[in-house]
Amino acid sequence: ARLDLAPGASKASLLESIKGHILAQARLVGRYGR
Repeated sequence: ARLDLAPGASKASLLESIKGHILAQARLVGRYGR
């Protein structure tokens, strides 16, 4: 779907406009050490 966002739109505006279109979310966490 195409979003009607103005150039320079805020992150909050983006997240609000994609509500209802998100199929899944994931989070990747890594831990590194020596």
